[in-house]
Amino acid sequence: PHAALSAFTEWYRQRKAERVWANGTTFDVVILESALTRVGLKQPYSYRDVRDMRWFRDAVPAETLKPIYEKYAPFAHDAVNDANQQAEVVIACHKHLGVAL
Repeated sequence: PHAALSAFTEWYRQRKAERVWANGTTFDVVILESALTRVGLKQPYSYRDVRDMRWFRDAVPAETLKPIYEKYAPFAHDAVNDANQQAEVVIACHKHLGVAL
């Protein structure tokens, strides 16, 4: 776990990421932060940088996002596909709302 979490923190820092997006801020982010703490690593982001994609998603008409959800439906609960789907949803929301990434 230490090597994977260390690689994640390095990847995050190298990209100078400004946000951590999650599908709810009380599950995945909490698990990540707990894992980092257990292996003695500091989270590479501030608590102020965590964003919940649910409010963002709710601001966009469902029909705008439906093709994305249909595309990934056969792969539900697969970590990589879930992450890709969430990334596509955030991008589509940005585009629909006219918000720069």
